[in-house]
Amino acid sequence: ALYWFNDVDLNKASKFNQFNRIMYVEYGITNPYARGAILAGIFKETKLVNKVETDYSNTPDNARIRRNFGELENYTLEQVNTLKQDPVKFFNVVYANSDGNGPPESGDGYRYRGRGYIQTTKRLQYQTAAERTGRFELLENPDLLITDDALAIEAAIKTFLNSYLLKVSINDVSSIQEACNLIGCIIAGRATGTRASNGVASTLSQFTSKFRVFIDGANKGTEYLNDQGPDINYIGGVNGGGAS
Repeated sequence: ALYWFNDVDLNKASKFNQFNRIMYVEYGITNPYARGAILAGIFKETKLVNKVETDYSNTPDNARIRRNFGELENYTLEQVNTLKQDPVKFFNVVYANSDGNGPPESGDGYRYRGRGYIQTTKRLQYQTAAERTGRFELLENPDLLITDDALAIEAAIKTFLNSYLLKVSINDVSSIQEACNLIGCIIAGRATGTRASNGVASTLSQFTSKFRVFIDGANKGTEYLNDQGPDINYIGGVNGGGAS
């Protein structure tokens, strides 16, 4: 049986199968461990929803916001609370002077805030996505990652296929753990040997079960890649059941 999450909706199930099909057919990712880990990584980032990074004005935990953004380490909690009320100023501050972004007054932080299925963030990541997809207008119009879903899918998949951290073919991973470590490193943008850093490993441990579910789903999905019927028929039921 192909199992899905208890709280999944049909849109997520359809998107899961769409990604699975594209990875296999268009990009030749035949290894189910690799496809499963990529899907789980995307789920971790955005729950398979193409979206723009939300503002933090309704996030009550100012201490957590400060921990998550190094640029705020010298801010008091009161200052964080004030800054987050203005999303433009907030992103211009927290993403300033990093990965190709200019100072807060440049507007780069807000312009290049997170978008897409893996939350492409900062000028350098947008430039890399533009080069990998051949869509160089992305630098001038970063909202294309939201309005052009095909581009967003392509950019997400190519992030995992073209990362400098990928030392071997992604089809050569031989276990769930190896695939999870690799995808975790790529998402974090750093590596400790062949394993994710402690921070990434900790994050992965929080959804290990999701990785395993996605592995099962990616493997099962292979059988239906050339089927022209409704993809949704082969995705587990909304209540955690499975399609045989």
